[in-house]
Amino acid sequence: MFRRKTPRIRSVLLSVALLAGASATLAVPSLADAAGGSSGTSKLVAIRTATHPGYDRLVFEFSGKLPSHTFVQWAPRIAHDGSGDTVPAAGNAFLQIGLGGVTGYTKNYASTFGPLRRSTGNQNLNEVVHAGEFEGMVSFGAALMARTSYSVLKLTKPSRVVIDIRNDYARTRVPVYFTNQATAETRSVWRDVPAGAPATGALHRMFAGPTAAESAAGVGNMLSKATGFTNLSISNGIARVRLTGGCSAGGGAFSIANQIDATLSHYPTVRWVKIYSPTGQTGAPTGNSDSLPTCLEP
Repeated sequence: MFRRKTPRIRSVLLSVALLAGASATLAVPSLADAAGGSSGTSKLVAIRTATHPGYDRLVFEFSGKLPSHTFVQWAPRIAHDGSGDTVPAAGNAFLQIGLGGVTGYTKNYASTFGPLRRSTGNQNLNEVVHAGEFEGMVSFGAALMARTSYSVLKLTKPSRVVIDIRNDYARTRVPVYFTNQATAETRSVWRDVPAGAPATGALHRMFAGPTAAESAAGVGNMLSKATGFTNLSISNGIARVRLTGGCSAGGGAFSIANQIDATLSHYPTVRWVKIYSPTGQTGAPTGNSDSLPTCLEP
């Protein structure tokens, strides 16, 4: 059982072995799952994001021609192109993106564009996830903090598909807790989240994980096999949240519970945090206390 510490901005010690062996990453379908591959000669070679005044920019760059066709549309979830399975993505709104007539993998099924999942840290765009390659279509999902509006541009020299997503929603900036692997402590980074639901936004930011630059600086994410969360509520000083996906502390004293506890305890209306397993179980569902599910107990 995790125990509340004072002050609320806390550090949680964990062993080097735990850092090395117990962290989890969100799964996405591998490129080797693609059926048949693409006959296109142009390859997707880079994905970039940046925040500009009023919008976040998502860029797909190609080594040859532009995609033969492109679609970008709002979706209730990110679907894997081929199986239709949900690809876990952390956000309040989602764009499904398809790029036709190009490929994103080598003949050995290695990615030509880098990581299949990337946290961006942009003002609205939270993460970009690969959603499969099937019948000549490379698919992605963009998880956003808020549903605003977007525009699509096609540029040449080099060939690029550019999606500009408005970031002028009502927002606030809050700390989100990850793992500092260099000092064996939790560590906060600051993120923009919707002003009307900052705690929900903070957890979406946590599940997206640190950016590439933050990871290079030693910031990690201990997800304990969870892929997301649902049913977040805050009432009478108690925050309740249910994990989705998996749940396992791996026998370690540090788990996703420490990051969730630190992230939610930032809010003055939260005195205790009760975390539920994907099946709805927690150790102390009633009473003024923190609570863990059995799957997160050391």
